[in-house]
Amino acid sequence: MDRGAYRAFEYFGGVSALLIPDNLKSGVTKACRYEPDLNPTYLEMCQYYGTVAMPARAGKPKDKAKVEAGVLLVTRWITAALRHRTFFSIAELNTAIRELLERLNTRKFKKLDTTRWQLFEAIDKTGTEAPCLHRDTNMPNGKGPRSISIITLK
Repeated sequence: MDRGAYRAFEYFGGVSALLIPDNLKSGVTKACRYEPDLNPTYLEMCQYYGTVAMPARAGKPKDKAKVEAGVLLVTRWITAALRHRTFFSIAELNTAIRELLERLNTRKFKKLDTTRWQLFEAIDKTGTEAPCLHRDTNMPNGKGPRSISIITLK
């Protein structure tokens, strides 16, 4: 199972009806515009959580433009805040990242009287279903970073 997807489901408190992952090797064995071939383990994960994966088309950045802008913002904001700190374990680093992510998501926009988290709760959360999220220490571990876009269908 893709740990990035699992952690996203856990963080958002649910699973959307549709996932649009990058063409990650642990999820897609053959990229195709109309019928991508999903890795059997990734497909089982989708079936288990009652969702569908439709990988973004290779070389089509418009398929995930909003997500990429958000990833850029989070990466810059968190990296800048952590650049002079030293961590002695992954757990310590993850805790620091989680705290900064919470600060970013609860910070009000400059031009809107709301936060990212409030917008998520008002718009996107309604399209998610709470899965049975449980910790499984025997989950297969993918290699390298993963990017996944979570969207809802109405």
